[in-house]
Amino acid sequence: MSENNNTNRNNQDAQETFNFRDFLSRCLSKWYWFVASVVICLSIATVYLVKTPKIYTRSSTVLIKESAMRRTSNDLESMLSAGGMTQQNSKLANEIIALQSPDLMREVVSRMGLDFNYSIAGRARKHVIYGAALPIKAMFLEPAGRMDFVLTPVSDNSFKLEMDLPDSKETFEFAGSYGDTLITAGGPLVISLVDTLSKVDQPIYINHYSLQGATFSYNSRLSASALNTKNFADVLQLTITDESPRRAEDVLDMVLTVYNEN
Repeated sequence: MSENNNTNRNNQDAQETFNFRDFLSRCLSKWYWFVASVVICLSIATVYLVKTPKIYTRSSTVLIKESAMRRTSNDLESMLSAGGMTQQNSKLANEIIALQSPDLMREVVSRMGLDFNYSIAGRARKHVIYGAALPIKAMFLEPAGRMDFVLTPVSDNSFKLEMDLPDSKETFEFAGSYGDTLITAGGPLVISLVDTLSKVDQPIYINHYSLQGATFSYNSRLSASALNTKNFADVLQLTITDESPRRAEDVLDMVLTVYNEN
């Protein structure tokens, strides 16, 4: 009986070895498919990395003293204490909520004109332009919704505008000069040069978002967390992500400015 078992086991091992060699032989005979698959996968990964915008993270620390903290209601303090949270921590939580308030971010977006995003074409993808690199500023005179348009310079003082609306397949074209009020399909629009030395020498892609949409976008990328609690002074860390590192820094600065004003 034992000899039969050994014989069966040897036959099974031989069969498994034979199958593996046969499988390996089949694979090697089709080696070009494996090489093609690797090349295609690497190409797709490279294109994805090149075309995906880079996202930067910027952080800022805030020191909040006891005298600046809001007082909580007795009911809220009771609930927090019952859950193991101290009064100091509850006040700190209130400050975090205040810094992440949509109302605060709406004011930041409004002051900085963050409902507009500007970019130019690169070799593989569009690049955000902001700050000193941005030669123009766009502004709707009335509340407007989501839309995209391309500004193409015609001369030093004039341009052509191609506008696309989300709910329309038609492209609207307008012509005007910097500083003029254009009556567009999205509403009255003014595009002006940042200063007299500004010059537009290539098409600029402009994305406009509603005030609510821009507020939600920036608010979702802003986070606040406690770093330290000591001697009734609390340190909070604000962090935000953005395609433009300079814009991220400016947004954090404006958040703190509006927060201090409030």
